[in-house]
Amino acid sequence: MLDRRSLPPPRPRPLVFPPLTRDPTPYRPVAAAVGRKKIRIERIADERNRQVTFTKRKNGLMKKAMELSVLCDCQIALVIFNSNNKLFQYSSGDINHVLTRFKNDTVGPHERRNNKDVRERANARAGVDFSSSFSFGPFSVFTDAFSSPLAVGLPSLATRTPSITHHI
Repeated sequence: MLDRRSLPPPRPRPLVFPPLTRDPTPYRPVAAAVGRKKIRIERIADERNRQVTFTKRKNGLMKKAMELSVLCDCQIALVIFNSNNKLFQYSSGDINHVLTRFKNDTVGPHERRNNKDVRERANARAGVDFSSSFSFGPFSVFTDAFSSPLAVGLPSLATRTPSITHHI
């Protein structure tokens, strides 16, 4: 156990003086770190920036999926196709087992979201209504996860009818 008396005295902090100017505004030290800026969620025009952003966000998404599976003991299958139709996948276990379980689920999803739902929730929290003027650009055709066999690459998903449950 260390005794305070055996430690050397703390070093004095250097004095910071205001600049010698005739500026009437009070002196405020400049913050060392600036927070991240909010970005608009829209297609990135520059191809190189879009690819860099895709790679970084894909890696972050896969890391979050891994953390969720470990922390909450759940099964996750993540399937991503980039703009060049390259397949990227993550699975917390055997991806075929997770996708077969998804395909054979008779109850339907407990929760389902798409781009439109997420945007509407964000706008509702912000008190903004963009529902009539918002465009999803290239993603406007993907309004339902079951509307296309591209959803997970399983052709039988296109014929699956999702159940709708209302909680009272």
